[in-house]
Amino acid sequence: MYFDTPELDSYRSSAHGRRDRFKVRTRVYVEAGWCVLEVKAAGGRGHTVTQRIDYPLEDRARLDGPAPAFLADRNLPVGQLNPTLTTSYRRARLLDLEGSRATLDTGLVCRSPDGRQVSMATRRVLLETKSIGTATSLDRRLWARGIRPECVSKYCTGRAALTPERPANKRNRTLCRLFEWTPFRTSG
Repeated sequence: MYFDTPELDSYRSSAHGRRDRFKVRTRVYVEAGWCVLEVKAAGGRGHTVTQRIDYPLEDRARLDGPAPAFLADRNLPVGQLNPTLTTSYRRARLLDLEGSRATLDTGLVCRSPDGRQVSMATRRVLLETKSIGTATSLDRRLWARGIRPECVSKYCTGRAALTPERPANKRNRTLCRLFEWTPFRTSG
């Protein structure tokens, strides 16, 4: 569950690459029955800083209990944040002997609070490689096969896919590939 202001400050700051961008979400690990509240913020040198706390599973769709203090400590607009997008997907995790990690997400579905939803095209996988510092051996194998990295935010891509009436933007190619999306075109 992602939370944003009524003006979609989180979405807009990410879309425009602002240095003060942030995302607030609850994340549920279904098999473990565990929930966390996360704040992802832009750090120095293009890195993302993620901070999280354990969070009551029954509160995953609202910011109650420990949330206001946690968010206020990070100078976020506590009283203005409301649920704006829910994502669900299946995830597999890989770890190699060198210590690099990867996640593979399939079956991505994005839902807005008003019930609209979009689903990732079948046979599509979001693959994220994770390492500290240099490229991993998996990165090099993907590059050798012509598969290049692409920055994908499930929140921003999902929001954009759910609002096709908005003008075309930098996410069009990703939207077309992942969701078989067609940008809204005005006549004239």
